[in-house]
Amino acid sequence: MTSQSMEPAGGWAPVLEEATREVFDVMLKAPLESKAAAAGNAELIAMVGLSGRLAGVVSVHCTAAGAREIASKMLQGPPPEGEEEDTARDAVGEVCNMVAGGFKTRLGTAGADCKLSVPTIIAGGQCFMTPQNAGVHVEVPFQFAGSPLRVILDLRS
Repeated sequence: MTSQSMEPAGGWAPVLEEATREVFDVMLKAPLESKAAAAGNAELIAMVGLSGRLAGVVSVHCTAAGAREIASKMLQGPPPEGEEEDTARDAVGEVCNMVAGGFKTRLGTAGADCKLSVPTIIAGGQCFMTPQNAGVHVEVPFQFAGSPLRVILDLRS
């Protein structure tokens, strides 16, 4: 069974967007703004792998400022002094994990055997990801706390 044959009736993007908005609304109490496109490379990328009948990666791409704001919202205040960067990375990883979990849950039986990896974080001045296959690639761009934020789904064919 291919990722195309498992695609929800309305497509992958609405499912990914709904899962992302729920995490930001419920867990961070910070609604996302829609954005036509989030240009440029990220400074931080969190990835969670999907395996099973549905195989691929869910990733969250944001700026360093956006990551710090995510951490502050999760902690309901600033992170401990000297731990800002580590806390921001952990927070974005946890957000990505929750988005991937929400995405999987919304797929119903199609996501039932899907397993999630632990989050992996890439941080640096100009980060980008390039999928190594010609499968499904879906980007959902947002604006969060004045910074661009993208949630990306890459599925193997």
